[in-house]
Amino acid sequence: MAKEHLDKNQFEKLTSQEEKIMRLLKEERTLVQQKFPLPYAFLAFFGFVSTWAGLYKIIQEVEFLNNNPIVLIILGLSILVITGAAYRKLG
Repeated sequence: MAKEHLDKNQFEKLTSQEEKIMRLLKEERTLVQQKFPLPYAFLAFFGFVSTWAGLYKIIQEVEFLNNNPIVLIILGLSILVITGAAYRKLG
């Protein structure tokens, strides 16, 4: 099976289209955020709480993590340190 490769020109076109779409989405998000700040805040809060509750339930299903909260804390802090270091390196 032959692999298809994008040449540099095609890649630049895709990148510019992606940037245009992201810019338009950012403008729309900002507009909605300005027009409806309270519902937007409630939706963001609901998304955060839902994610937290889902992760909590998943962790409860993993017997090792459920029975060893110290390991869970160490694992969580390690992930935060690693991702923070990576974020600083990426700029």
